[in-house]
Amino acid sequence: MTISFVGSASAEATSVTLPAHQAGDLILMFAWNGGSLTVPTVPSGWNMIRAVSRSGGANRAGVVAFRHAATSGESSGTWTNAALLGCAIYRDDLEHIAIGGESLTQDINSAAFSYASLGAFSTVGTPAKMRSAGGWLIAFGGANSNTQSLETPPTGFTNRVNRAGATTNEISIHDTNADVASFAGANVTLAATTVGSSLVIEVFATGIAKTAAGGFRPVNIRGGADQ
Repeated sequence: MTISFVGSASAEATSVTLPAHQAGDLILMFAWNGGSLTVPTVPSGWNMIRAVSRSGGANRAGVVAFRHAATSGESSGTWTNAALLGCAIYRDDLEHIAIGGESLTQDINSAAFSYASLGAFSTVGTPAKMRSAGGWLIAFGGANSNTQSLETPPTGFTNRVNRAGATTNEISIHDTNADVASFAGANVTLAATTVGSSLVIEVFATGIAKTAAGGFRPVNIRGGADQ
């Protein structure tokens, strides 16, 4: 099977109601705190992929994290200090989905909102993560202004989340809707110069079988029955 997009949600709050999901789904969360250097707190049960706290141009902070749903009734938890939250959910009916390589753009202070390149199969990121030979790419963008049309995705991506705050801040999540071998990076032209940060990550099907409940099922690779 292949990965599919399940659903998304967003809120101008420190928690958000997750869209319908099932055990084994990969849930990605983007918490943004523009105008501050305080990274939102990652609740228990979530695993941080990357956090950013930068003062170049203006203060901003954010974090991207994930969890694998254990049930169909997971909650977001409380992301203390978050101004905006966005989540996107992905599924493979047969295989476990893992996080691969990622590429962070920390300092955006321009009308050209940049998403950094993510090459083909290689070790990338700090700490190092191994990019698979091809997986879906997910792009996260956060800006301090709320009128920057971040819903415009890089070429080859589809927008899944866009949320603008009442007075400030805007976030978006985009994905490639398919496996891709590499991404050369891209700039998206916004309405005006803005301060922000972006992250591109890979998610890929591991080939590790899931049980009916969404967990792992070790397989006897020597042949014969599953263990």
